[in-house]
Amino acid sequence: MGKTILALLTDGYGGYGGIANYVRDSLSAIAADPRIDRIIAVHLLPPCPGDPRPAKVDLYHGKGRLGYAFRVLQLLATEKIDAVWISHIALAPFACLSSKPVALVLHGTEAWGSTALERWAARRVTQIVPVSQFTWDRFADLADCHQLKPLIAPGMVDLDHYQPGEADPACLDRLAIKPGQHNLLCLARMGEDYEDKVFERLISWASEG
Repeated sequence: MGKTILALLTDGYGGYGGIANYVRDSLSAIAADPRIDRIIAVHLLPPCPGDPRPAKVDLYHGKGRLGYAFRVLQLLATEKIDAVWISHIALAPFACLSSKPVALVLHGTEAWGSTALERWAARRVTQIVPVSQFTWDRFADLADCHQLKPLIAPGMVDLDHYQPGEADPACLDRLAIKPGQHNLLCLARMGEDYEDKVFERLISWASEG
């Protein structure tokens, strides 16, 4: 009989950010493993049921943090869970609710900006999965857990969607890009609380040139 994975997510299906994309790619990879029969995915943010997902993935939603905690407790009590996969360190304290193996993904700024409770919970999971060595080094320094052995799992790129090719003339015109220019393309969410995306430094550097 195959295994059942409980996946604790901030968002994923229907989300637009990098973490949501990482979640979708990761759950698709886990679902492709023939040893896995079912993935129970619990969203903190409302999911989009129409977003394409593997047939093995069942979506649940916990409304608010209390509703989310109740949903997780309910599933742990009623389902035969073999392992837990946590997509964000904000959900790391839920690892303490399960006696099963737990994998925790660490992405970036939220890892080294984590709370003491989140770091305490992270030190007690079975496997930490940073997306980069840089993320792991910064988090390990902060959480004093260099003794743990991380499994580095970078974000994935679907080459069916991203390939070199001819530039779209309409896009060049919209961005006022002229032939022969050197351009730096930067992709990230922007907002008042996103200074750590380093766009200010890039703009300053470009203006000096």
